[in-house]
Amino acid sequence: MERSVLSLLILVFVTNSAFARHPKRRALVLGIDGCMGTQLHQRVWQDQQAPHIQKLMIQGKFAPCQSPTDPRCARAQSAFRKTRAPSLLWNCEPVWVTSPGWASVLTGADVDHHGVTDNEHKCQKAFSSTTQKYPTFFATLKNAGFKTAAGGVSAFLTSKSGSSIGTGILDYECGHSEEKELPNVAFDSNKSCNLNYRFTPTKEDDTKDEKLTDWLLAMIAGDADVIMGVLDHVDSIGHRHGFSANPEYMAAISAADSLIGKVLAAIEETMRQRGETWLLLLSSDHGGHKTADGGGHATVVDEDEVVPFVVAVLGEDIKLKDLDYPVRHMDVNPTLLKWFAQPSLAPDGKVQGLASMSVP
Repeated sequence: MERSVLSLLILVFVTNSAFARHPKRRALVLGIDGCMGTQLHQRVWQDQQAPHIQKLMIQGKFAPCQSPTDPRCARAQSAFRKTRAPSLLWNCEPVWVTSPGWASVLTGADVDHHGVTDNEHKCQKAFSSTTQKYPTFFATLKNAGFKTAAGGVSAFLTSKSGSSIGTGILDYECGHSEEKELPNVAFDSNKSCNLNYRFTPTKEDDTKDEKLTDWLLAMIAGDADVIMGVLDHVDSIGHRHGFSANPEYMAAISAADSLIGKVLAAIEETMRQRGETWLLLLSSDHGGHKTADGGGHATVVDEDEVVPFVVAVLGEDIKLKDLDYPVRHMDVNPTLLKWFAQPSLAPDGKVQGLASMSVP
């Protein structure tokens, strides 16, 4: 009898010790649509007006980006570098816009592998078949039994855009309708084939990023293992005023930083309550450039390519290794899947920051 009690006590001790060594792992991917790596770098380090992102950079590893030609900048998918300069825009020529960018982040595949070249249905629908070979990290993790969550507006997730429905690239992994020219996932669905939890504010809503942030806070307090949120306001302001160091665009980056601060505070609270460990990845779908009457992104080499890239671990004493250059936003997929000890089929991305001893 005494031996049985002793054995039980030893088992409890060993189990608790193992939990202490390996707390529950969760992950958050923060996307800032249309965020140039150069302007974010300036806002963080020169202007000192993005303290929460700065703190994340200091705690982790990041790609500095002091000019569009800085070789340390993280870069987006290859767009027309893989082929030729497009003769006509919006004709399914590969360009630096939202859907191809997030397709690369989600799959770790470059444009010539995932086949998404533009934001239109005719250019997005290839994703329904190419993700069978190069699945998103959401599909991989959900199939492995993890709970997945994503929120954002059109081009990333199918959602209301004005009086119409804007298609979203992540939903094309669930198939599409040629007749309706839409993915099979309804714009207001709260789940899908690759998501346990799904949230889509309206693109033209001025409070869309605040609503997305509130949803992220709920997901952090909940049971989702991997969460992704794409803030859209920076991109909207860039189109109005230019993707440059103008006051409006830089203020939009600071506004995104404030929302990210709320998200980081929520993660710190759940870590305190539950003893969790979090992987955080921050990047963008593309950069952008200034035009005479605002801003755009499609074909300007370097400016449209440069994006931020940050990887950090919160809640556990894991030493990250230096980034392996060149850094691409396609590195999100294999890095995230390594965190969860799952295989990645990414043909063009690589693990960043996590050393071999950093995974279970």
